[in-house]
Amino acid sequence: MASSKLFAAIDIGSSKVCCAIARRHSHSAVEVVSLGVSASRGVQKGTIVDAAEAAVSVGEAVGEAKSHLEYHVEDALVVVNSTYLSSVYGQGEVGLESGGGRVSDRHVAQAVSASENIQVPEHARVVHTIPCTFLIDGAECFEPFGERGQKLAVESHVVIAHSQEIKKLVDIVRQAGLNVEGLVAQPVATGDAVLTEGEKQAGVLLIDIGAGTTSIAAFVNGSLWYLSSLPVGGSQVTGDIALEFEIPFPVAEALKLGYGNCTPDSVDPAQQVNMPYRELADRKPVQRQKLCEIITARMEEILHLAYTQVRQANPEMTAPSGVVLIGGTANLPGLKALAHRVLGVPSRVGRPAHLKGQPDVMDNPAYAASVGALIHSTADGYEIGRSRGGNRNNRKDYSFKLALPRLR
Repeated sequence: MASSKLFAAIDIGSSKVCCAIARRHSHSAVEVVSLGVSASRGVQKGTIVDAAEAAVSVGEAVGEAKSHLEYHVEDALVVVNSTYLSSVYGQGEVGLESGGGRVSDRHVAQAVSASENIQVPEHARVVHTIPCTFLIDGAECFEPFGERGQKLAVESHVVIAHSQEIKKLVDIVRQAGLNVEGLVAQPVATGDAVLTEGEKQAGVLLIDIGAGTTSIAAFVNGSLWYLSSLPVGGSQVTGDIALEFEIPFPVAEALKLGYGNCTPDSVDPAQQVNMPYRELADRKPVQRQKLCEIITARMEEILHLAYTQVRQANPEMTAPSGVVLIGGTANLPGLKALAHRVLGVPSRVGRPAHLKGQPDVMDNPAYAASVGALIHSTADGYEIGRSRGGNRNNRKDYSFKLALPRLR
């Protein structure tokens, strides 16, 4: 890719649409050169309910991001919200007679492709095929390339999404004037943005708390092992505040963002907070500690629900690397301490890494998905806009990086 080649990533969430534009300087270096954010319309709990309204929001975010640039941007990756995702495990194998019994890139690609031959619902399409375990003649092998044997087998985690929802996403982004060059599942993108390889290998739980949904992903032995989502998020916290103090939702949101904390005991019980809107100036101030108690109660519930889902999927699941928290709601002060107390494991707030550029982007867990999509595309060695012909859905790099599917 030429140094001037720019590409975008679009993340359509319940409260905001984010368009991050980047330049790739080398195979592993991504520089975010512009960011556009707009209020999300037509989206409820991560699901697009009004495509026309959503298209307006995407257009605004893309327009803002482009307005800061001198160069033209044509191509975009689209983040697929966890609400649309599910996954199954598949197995594939290939004989090694050709090539003298030595495993080649072609053998790996064939085995992984064979692992996609599973019963996928008619309404679904494959978004990622993630090799988890390779075996040569029945013996597990972490690095199969160049090894000898008679048969190569692979167990893959196949991530699928609803075809109609994917089409809706693609159409909306195209209306903003961008070519949709690929899809990246939300937990794949966020994992690439904020997790270290050591965390993925040891076992880590990634909890992405957005406005309308909470996405959960578990990584074990370097691969995505589990994904799910909950229909709760930061908006429920705001709703609790609005209900308790009998105030409008926007006022409750302003109180949460301005004075919220997930460690109520650290707040002075005598501290009072005035209403942030002039038209409510005659209302009684609220006790800040009470505000923080409301926030903490809901956040504690969300953390419990997320952790319970993973343990129900596999009671033996452990996360020695603990929990990494991302999403806009992860900006709440004290959330890391609350997660450590509630879940009893190491906790931290994840911030995008592995890139250059704007500090406000790299220091904000709210942008993990869009930034992660940019990182993921380069990690695959996948060049955006490299070709317009052929069936691009099937052009995948089956190295130990995840594959980025392309669209017609």
